[in-house]
Order: sequence, then structure tokens, then C-alpha cells
Amino acid sequence: MGEDVSRLLESKSVATRIPHVSIDSTASKQLQNQLADYYHRSVLDTNASFVCQSAVACQASVSLPSYFAAGQLSYVGDAYATDVDGRPFRILVVPMQIGQGQRGITMTIRAEQVLVRVNGDRNPHMWGVIQALRVLHGLAPGTDHDGEILRTATGDTHLYRAFAMVNACLCSRASTPIVPGSASTNLPRKGNPTTVMYENCSSHLAQAIAILRPTIVQTQGRLKNPTARSPEWVLRKLADQIDWFSQEVARVTIAGHRFVLCALRHPTRNWWSPSLPYAKETALPALRLARRLVLEGQ
Repeated sequence: MGEDVSRLLESKSVATRIPHVSIDSTASKQLQNQLADYYHRSVLDTNASFVCQSAVACQASVSLPSYFAAGQLSYVGDAYATDVDGRPFRILVVPMQIGQGQRGITMTIRAEQVLVRVNGDRNPHMWGVIQALRVLHGLAPGTDHDGEILRTATGDTHLYRAFAMVNACLCSRASTPIVPGSASTNLPRKGNPTTVMYENCSSHLAQAIAILRPTIVQTQGRLKNPTARSPEWVLRKLADQIDWFSQEVARVTIAGHRFVLCALRHPTRNWWSPSLPYAKETALPALRLARRLVLEGQ
């Protein structure tokens, strides 16, 4: 693997020319609907009632003073189904949990939350997501809003439309309950999912990957101990095969679907700004390597 990494990092063929980016809006909508249909059957039904078979076990694993916030669904952008130079280029970000005590977050509400956070007062977590999208889409990291525009064959679009975000846990272990139905994201966040939550929700993450068929999965919340519970730990358990290209980047196969994994620490404390040491030394190089692996068909 070492020779492959050196060749990719030294290669100029991908970086020096402008790639042809195209968006399939119809396919993006179909994927949104397919994931929503799965969630309606398995997590939140069409009335936003929590129907997950693991509800009792997961709720029992969360003890006071924490609060079990059930049913917090995912975001799929309407430009998610992107191709670069004819290759599928689909980015899936996998954090731990939403972390808020709001129950019954449908995909519609989640899309509103993402939009509010992108266009409003961004927290460090969302800044980190945008930094990752900039680099994965071949753009320079930074804090200028002009640098968040993706030029495509059918016109310009904002980066937030060109990715999906599925939490490793579709419920949260939170500090306080929140009134359902709000699109606000300025709410308290505290606590990590329990081991039971991670284990039971892994089947939902596997199904989301099977539906969305990402080519890059960027996990957040990496821990020093690879056996500690995190989104990366869940993917390791699901994986049929993992081939590491670097400490952060691997080629992963789950149920016959192959993608590039970029496993990083949580951006809030580590790489929300490109000037932070972890960003410069680890996160940005890993994201660039992940992009090159996909574009070169590795």
C-alpha cells in the first residue's frame, strides 16, 4: 500500500486540470425517497411515530440524567448523486448522533436544520463539514463563502446540496428533551451514544449505505483507541474487508459495496479551521488522498 500512497500523493494528473462535474437531480431524489421509505418502515413511520425494533433496549441503555431522544433521521442533498469525469462521486458524512433532545426529526426537518446551520450562524461542527466538502470536491479549504460553490455542467450549486449525512445512531443520548417539530439547531448537545445504541443502529447505517451507495464515507469522532465506540468502530464491525492506504484512509467493502473511508477526529475541536494543526497535518491530507483514490478508481 505504501507505494500506492506515494504515487497518488505525487500525481498531478487529477489536481492540475478542471474535472467535469455533473449532477443527476433525478437520481438524487430517488435516493432520498428510497431512504425515506426504509426509515418509514424501520425507524419513523409516516406519522413520525418511532417504530424501531430496538427501541426498548436502546432506551433502557440510557440512564438518568441523560435523555433518550428517539428517531432522528438523515439528510440527503438534492445534488448528492454527483459524477466527476464520469465516475460516481457520492459523499456520505457519518457523525455520531445529532446530540439534541428532540424526538421525531423527519428527513424534511433534518434538511431544514442543515440549511439553517449552513446559511446562518455555523457552529464549528458545520464548519468542519464544509471544510471536508471543499477538499473532497477538489476546492481549497477556507472560510470564504465563494469557495463553497461547486461548478457543474448544469450550473453552480452550493456544496451542502452535494452530500449526505447519516448519523451512526438515529437516536441521541442527550441532556434535555426538546419540543418536537422545531427546525432550530441552537440547542444543547451533550453525551455520547451508548454501546447498545451503536450496536443496534448499525443495521440502519448498513442499509443507508446500501441505498445511497457512497463512494466516499467520511466518519467523524475518531478516537485514539480503535476499539472504542465511534462511527469508525461501527464501520469496522460492518466491513467485510478493509485495506488501509494510510492511518486515516482505507478502501472498505460492506455487503459487496466498495467505498473509500476517511476516518477523522471530530471537527469541532480538531479541524473546523484549516489553520489548526490537526487540519494541516492530518485531516486535509487525508481528505485529498480519499478524493484521489476515488478519481483514480482505487
